[in-house]
Amino acid sequence: SQATVIVEIRDLNSDLGNFAVRPDTVTLNPGQTVETDPMQSKLGVDSYNLPVTITLRAGGQTETKTLTLRLVNAAPSAPPAAPAR
Repeated sequence: SQATVIVEIRDLNSDLGNFAVRPDTVTLNPGQTVETDPMQSKLGVDSYNLPVTITLRAGGQTETKTLTLRLVNAAPSAPPAAPAR
């Protein structure tokens, strides 16, 4: 958008839980991106595809979308340490 947008994050649900996003409202200036505080879950999932349903409210309109998060380029494991001599 070419205008500043105030977005309220109303809901975030997945197989990992129903998260309370903090901050729950963000202000985006044109061309800007923001990150919320990290969220953690003690639940596990059985797949590398995780559907996440998010509800946002901006400009008096509420919209809900389901996004599928996928693992991209897993970090390579470290090579085994050389034996001590």
